[in-house]
Amino acid sequence: GIYFMCKDSVRSLLPSQFSKNSMSDYVNAVYEDNDKQLWIGTFDGLFRFDSTYNFIELYNTNNGLPSGEINGILADETGEIWVSSMNSLSRIIKVPGKNCTIINYSTKNGLQGSYFTSYSTLKTSDGELYFGGQNGFNCFYPKNIPVKSQVPKVIFTDFQIFNKEVPVNQKVLGRILLNENITVTRKI
Repeated sequence: GIYFMCKDSVRSLLPSQFSKNSMSDYVNAVYEDNDKQLWIGTFDGLFRFDSTYNFIELYNTNNGLPSGEINGILADETGEIWVSSMNSLSRIIKVPGKNCTIINYSTKNGLQGSYFTSYSTLKTSDGELYFGGQNGFNCFYPKNIPVKSQVPKVIFTDFQIFNKEVPVNQKVLGRILLNENITVTRKI
């Protein structure tokens, strides 16, 4: 957990109060963002609290993170949160009044490895972020990593029933299912 020194008292914050998992109390990383929100990385996920330490949300494998073990937290110049974990590096984009958008990066995106180690983060004075892992470290300027907002178009190239291709304008099981090629068919 975390203990806060207040004027005349000490206040404790146990993330397990919000997740019902004692692994939440093992804290690996703490970060306060520009909005004074507190981000706490644990073995059970990433906890977000407001400026008065009221619980906002838990991010874990149930809502977009590839791992519950959070090892590092930094924010970039725009306020987006970057989180290193046991399985990837994740970008959390805060959207006012909505759920956050999470984008995950892996070795397929050029990372040094999928496992990042605790206490191995750095933000330089010019905004470059560093995250260390078992195979070295990654450094980058977040502004140079575009957010892909366009979802690729889905195109069907084949249509089968019982592992047999359905031909155009021919009866299958007593009826014609395709009037045109599957790549241009809008409704079956």
